[in-house]
Amino acid sequence: MSLRPVQGDKPQEANLFIDGIWEDLEYIANVSKDVLEEFAGYEPSFNFSTVNDTFAEMEKMETFTGVDFNKEGDLQAVISGFFINSGGVVICIGVFLLLRSRYPMIYCYNLISGAIPEEFRPSESQSWIEASMSISPGDAMELVGLDVAMLLEFNKLSMRIMGFIGLPIALILAPLNFFVRKPAETDDLSRISIDHVPNGHPYMYYVYAVIVVFVCIVVKECVFEAQEQFMKLRYQWLSSLPYPRSNTVLVQGIPEEQRSADAVRAFFSKAFWPEAIVDVAMVMQTEELERLVAARCSAQRELHEGELVALRDHRRPRRRNSQLIERNVSVDTIDHVIQKVADFDAKIAREQDRITDLGKTARGGGNSQSAFVTFKSKRECEMAKHLRYSTDSAQWLIVQAPDPTTIRWRSLRVDQTSTTTHTLLGILCTAGVFLSFAPFCTASQALTNCVNLGPTLQPMWVSVAPSLGLSFFLAYLPSVLLIISDKFYHIRSSPRRQHSLQIMYFWFQVFFVLGVTCLDEGNIALFAEDLIRNPMDLPARMAEKMPHTTHFYINFILMQWFLESSYLTRYMTMGKFLIFKALYDDKEAHEMAEPEDQDFYGLGAKTANFTIYLLIGIIFGTMSPLIPVVVWVNQYLCCVVHGYCAVFAETGKPDLGGVFWVTQLRHTLMGTMMYCLLMIGLLYVRSPDDRIPCKVACAALGYAVFALYRFDQQFMWEDMSISQSCDEAETKPFQRRVPVLKTGHAELVENSHQSYVQPELLFKPSS
Repeated sequence: MSLRPVQGDKPQEANLFIDGIWEDLEYIANVSKDVLEEFAGYEPSFNFSTVNDTFAEMEKMETFTGVDFNKEGDLQAVISGFFINSGGVVICIGVFLLLRSRYPMIYCYNLISGAIPEEFRPSESQSWIEASMSISPGDAMELVGLDVAMLLEFNKLSMRIMGFIGLPIALILAPLNFFVRKPAETDDLSRISIDHVPNGHPYMYYVYAVIVVFVCIVVKECVFEAQEQFMKLRYQWLSSLPYPRSNTVLVQGIPEEQRSADAVRAFFSKAFWPEAIVDVAMVMQTEELERLVAARCSAQRELHEGELVALRDHRRPRRRNSQLIERNVSVDTIDHVIQKVADFDAKIAREQDRITDLGKTARGGGNSQSAFVTFKSKRECEMAKHLRYSTDSAQWLIVQAPDPTTIRWRSLRVDQTSTTTHTLLGILCTAGVFLSFAPFCTASQALTNCVNLGPTLQPMWVSVAPSLGLSFFLAYLPSVLLIISDKFYHIRSSPRRQHSLQIMYFWFQVFFVLGVTCLDEGNIALFAEDLIRNPMDLPARMAEKMPHTTHFYINFILMQWFLESSYLTRYMTMGKFLIFKALYDDKEAHEMAEPEDQDFYGLGAKTANFTIYLLIGIIFGTMSPLIPVVVWVNQYLCCVVHGYCAVFAETGKPDLGGVFWVTQLRHTLMGTMMYCLLMIGLLYVRSPDDRIPCKVACAALGYAVFALYRFDQQFMWEDMSISQSCDEAETKPFQRRVPVLKTGHAELVENSHQSYVQPELLFKPSS
């Protein structure tokens, strides 16, 4: 039976459009009918030759992750992707505006809570977009911290780089590419790209050589200028750190015979003088105490929920006591939990006394290999970080102390020997994730290729499906990497955990997003073997396939328009808020719903993603003039969306003072080297016989390598100099306007940010 409706006297154009849609629907209905019939009792058949043919066709046209090679019909797919993702952006903005008026607690909490002072509030005439774009890095640092401020500034830096690169490419390269060859010889979308330039063209590849040098100079100058501005903010951040963090160092690798507060104080008194040491806080073995405190917190939450239920139902809840289950006796839930809390309080007090007694001596077993040493002045603190204390590189390791509320105490208790073993196991697990990523992508891509939605809807599917599959796997990857990090890498604070994720996630995307076409259909071992045997073949391997995948990256960035805009809706936080709101009041529900998912939406994954977006524009922008345009729009959306959410909606994040920013800039300079390698191989294969364009690209590679070297040598950003640390007259206490939610058990102690004693030891059970 036909599903097509009677069309009457509608215009011919509308009839043709409806015919196409209904043909697709009939096709889908027939396929669904065949599937149902097969499950209803028809004998299943499986043709392995058909599957082999499918995979053979995939090998010809696509990589194992779905990175599609340029082909005829891509222009229609890009146009479909543009309208689909642009529509998604509009829908996300509309949903955000609707929900912001109904749930201001989620979408403008920092405004209604008074965390943002009057001078930083947007005027009535300003739109939310103008308010997001008008915040300077200095103002953002004062509001939400330097790390988030530089995250937003990196998007503006990306827009500047794409503007400088995209303008000459659009005005010079695109017209030249179009007129050097007959349009019919390539697909429509490639007529303005490098694919339209024939090999050995007499002058075009000289132009490309100049563009390569120009891109390297633009990236280097923009990065160095941005880092100069960051250095001023970094010094301001360092000079205004609150006490005791500003004067405290973390000491690791303390020898067993010196693991006591008195012994550590005596050791540093020899290097400085006794009056220079204000306090020594040993990291103690508190595993059992942490378990008791966690159980006590769980019981306290259960008590609070019971009280809320009693208030809601107008009667006290009851439960069955597990110890009296054979008597079939139920007890009052609130009274039962109160008794449980009292029992935990007594156990916690006894455990605190036991640990304190063990920690009085070096060999008592109560102290770990780590301690925090607080100095009288910043000068001694800075000097302590640059002295050598032992001939053994694993002993007396000194680093700047993290924020007390972000410390991961479990990691500090592990000995250096165990740390090395666990790190090696973590590296093996990370390598296993790399190697196992290929089969998942292959299966996903096989499923994508089996879907046929008909002649009208298929271009939309083709424009979305490959990018969607890759984005899906990349969205869950940070969670896997963080599980490995938590299990094997002993990272000292939660912001450092995010920084570790930034590095791992970035290099994963370098392999599986930027350089996926070089990986021999996902065989990383074979690629590594070939690279070790013939390292000089890398540029040629890159030039063989990467220039023919530009259409995929256009669709990939178009997909990011929608995905980044969806962040504006805060859908996960909103969902949690609505769930908790059923029992708790708005304030408590908001506290329980925050923060947003820190795996994919934390600073680590965000910074890695933003860097990859920029590198797609740098590496592939020369080969396709459309890529810098779509990347510029994407970075603008990121700047607007994340600028608004970070400043006006989200809770504050712990701050490392720009560590993520510096890593992003270094990764950008490294990506420029990758771009030079690609252009060296491309110009070597395609340029005239004199190879002059290739030699120019080699010189550009040398310039890019030197730029990274100069970046590391010129900007000593991590610590203040001795002369700067001596000038304490102009320093002001650093106070974030948007408060940071405490993590772990730090929230149990009122002034936990002012002490480097473990919060479980400071916790008072009677509180």
